[in-house]
Amino acid sequence: MKRKKVIMIIIACIVVAGIVTVGILYTRGLFGNSEGESSVVCSVENLSTGSIEKSVSGTGTLSAGKTISEVAPVDMKIDTVLVKAGQTIQAGETIATLNTDFLANMTDDIQTEITSIDLKLAQQLSSEASAAKLMSQVSGRVKRIYANTGSNVDSVVGESGGLFVISVDGRLRTEIISETDEPLTAGMTVKVVTGNSTYTGLLEEVSSDGKLCTVTLTDNGPKADADAKVYTSSGTFIGSGALEINLPYYVTAASGSISEVYVSLNEKVTTRTALAYIVGKEKSETYEKLEASRSEYVKTLELVTDLRNSGVITASRGGAVQSVMMIDGQDVKQDGSLIALLMTDTFSIDVSVDELDINYVSAGQTASVNVDAVSDKVFQGTVESVSQIGTTNNGVTNFTAVIRIDADATLRIGMNATVTIVTEKHENVLLLPLEALQSIHGKQYVWLYNGTLPKDGEQNPGIFTEVQTGLSNDNFVEIVNGLSINDRVVIVRTLSSRSTNGQQNGMGFMGMTGENQRFANESNQPGNGQFGPPAGR
Repeated sequence: MKRKKVIMIIIACIVVAGIVTVGILYTRGLFGNSEGESSVVCSVENLSTGSIEKSVSGTGTLSAGKTISEVAPVDMKIDTVLVKAGQTIQAGETIATLNTDFLANMTDDIQTEITSIDLKLAQQLSSEASAAKLMSQVSGRVKRIYANTGSNVDSVVGESGGLFVISVDGRLRTEIISETDEPLTAGMTVKVVTGNSTYTGLLEEVSSDGKLCTVTLTDNGPKADADAKVYTSSGTFIGSGALEINLPYYVTAASGSISEVYVSLNEKVTTRTALAYIVGKEKSETYEKLEASRSEYVKTLELVTDLRNSGVITASRGGAVQSVMMIDGQDVKQDGSLIALLMTDTFSIDVSVDELDINYVSAGQTASVNVDAVSDKVFQGTVESVSQIGTTNNGVTNFTAVIRIDADATLRIGMNATVTIVTEKHENVLLLPLEALQSIHGKQYVWLYNGTLPKDGEQNPGIFTEVQTGLSNDNFVEIVNGLSINDRVVIVRTLSSRSTNGQQNGMGFMGMTGENQRFANESNQPGNGQFGPPAGR
């Protein structure tokens, strides 16, 4: 009985040994359907110098760089709205027509306020002497000069209402009684003769009976108060009258005396042009407040005059109309919103950045932007801002970086884009092919070429050398220490092939540079000691 047990045990051992042997032979490729053998290819590569950068990528859609509102510069009444949402407009493009009668009434009201302030200014003269230049507060043409050297400011202002009179809107006017039976209509071009000069004029207004006519002409040349004769374009005499300043601005000052006059009749002046030098009294606080108020009314008068002359309101900026906040016939107060514009002179992209990368991203960094719809161009952008508050979804927290890019004719709001933010870039550094780098226990090593390659896989292919690395990308890694530009490194690649029914289907490496050596040795498998680090490493 015992002998029978021993025999059974021996048979079992033989079976197990056979199975193990077959497995080993199968693994080593001694059977027809096997893994086959491994091959090792070594190549010698040079180092290079260049730039390398670290980047963070993300996706997003193009949106307008910012949104602004066009507002009413003064109170106005809209006649007809000429834009709609979704429309693209240019700077200076008309967005609505205006009710000019409404603006004409405003002009009269503002001029009344200015006259009232002028009377108060004449009464609020301080007692302290001073000397200063009298500066123009408006742009226009000097049409009357009441101030002369040595004149007393108080006397001149009291007698004439001002020291100078400036034509603000560039026009003179005259009212005449028609002496012709020819039909006259507003808008007709006429000839205006004053002195020895002839000017082109315009019939601004004609009464219902065709007799009372208002004619305007340029203020450049004709004298205010001069007599003028008006003819039709064909030469028929219409009537005559005295020329007046269409929109006069009276320049006043505090008491004192005129030391010098700097301007002459018909001279064009701009805001802050020096008109005269006054030796007199300092302005009181009350006077300065009145003067500031008068200045604001004058600015408003200029705006209203321009709007009345043009009859339209235009866009100050170009862009895409996001929304329209005005309607036909609407009264709009000063600073009331007219339209909202998406500014397309720049675009922005909100990019989601992982919490592990966000600390590498900061405002001012450069970014390259690839737009799906514009495949042949890469746009340059800049990180404008980085959010400080993240959004968590499924345990992952992301932060938003806003990228700004300049406008381009090919770009549209809503296009999809991929953004690559350059978080760090090193120039003129030593670069090693990434494939040559090995990492062991947290340290980095390379095989330093020593002049020859081994003939078999039992020998090391070079000198196992520790290096310090910096930035890396998909192909290269920066070498900070351990190698120099003249060094060469060995790249070791292990190839495996499979054979089925005698056919070899292996993986090859094309385009290797430098010296190379091919090994075919079954023992050259990981764990068998080939090309391992020297002892003690």
